[in-house]
Amino acid sequence: MSGALDRKDHNLVVWELPYTESFNSQSFLRQLLGALSENRAPIKAAELQRQPQATLVKLAEGVTTSGIEIEAEDIAKQSFNLEVRFDNGSTAKVYLGRRNSVPVDMRASSLRSSLSHFGDRTPVEILISPIKGSRIKHVAVF
Repeated sequence: MSGALDRKDHNLVVWELPYTESFNSQSFLRQLLGALSENRAPIKAAELQRQPQATLVKLAEGVTTSGIEIEAEDIAKQSFNLEVRFDNGSTAKVYLGRRNSVPVDMRASSLRSSLSHFGDRTPVEILISPIKGSRIKHVAVF
């Protein structure tokens, strides 16, 4: 995900999702699916509303999303809580972040999470709350 494989300048390949995560964790699985979808999904139209403690992503009318990409200002601090709001008024919480098991110089600058597979619910808004000193540089939905 860092681009090292594409540039062929790698001595070692490091899987960026920590092996310490449980495959029973929905947030972990969403992050894995999001990472695997990189470069395959087009960016969708959305409105960003910056708030003091969070950023609200509002999807454009009629736009559906299968995932979100967040780029952190500091690659060493990549932790975000997401509250996904659906068309039926319900919500779901998703965590998106990295642990310290991957050296900072080998991390990608952005994180992706799949927002598919919520049954018949369709995401309409995503509230992103940075935690652990993280700050948002860029947000995109796909």
